[in-house]
Amino acid sequence: MHFHIHIYCPEKMPSCYRKAIFEYEKRLGRYTKISLHLIRKEKDWEKKLAEAEEGLYLTTGTSRGSEEFSSQIGRWESTGRKEVHFYVDRLYREEIPSDQLAAFSISRFQMNESMTALILYEQIYRAYRILHNHPYHK
Repeated sequence: MHFHIHIYCPEKMPSCYRKAIFEYEKRLGRYTKISLHLIRKEKDWEKKLAEAEEGLYLTTGTSRGSEEFSSQIGRWESTGRKEVHFYVDRLYREEIPSDQLAAFSISRFQMNESMTALILYEQIYRAYRILHNHPYHK
């Protein structure tokens, strides 16, 4: 499976987040493919959302537990799903901007887009560790 994380991030992502995301990309390499797509211009972001096919739009709200999220990834893999797209918008809109997107939450807190991306990477990594019965902590 290939995870695509699309982020509307007009400013440059701080290096501490980039380094942490790179570390999770390395760790996830044994389980799945994952890529980060930074979109800087608002009109490009609006176009991306308008063209979005099935995907998940990150909002604030009740989040899934790690076990539940790992089960969801397991279901996606067992049904042969090839790609999962996540869309992270700094506005955390109440309404989902496209009929093709479903709401998805990783926290009740509203965070900047860089932190949200990092936590999403961490949650995907944690889910794969659970799926493969590997300890999360080294």
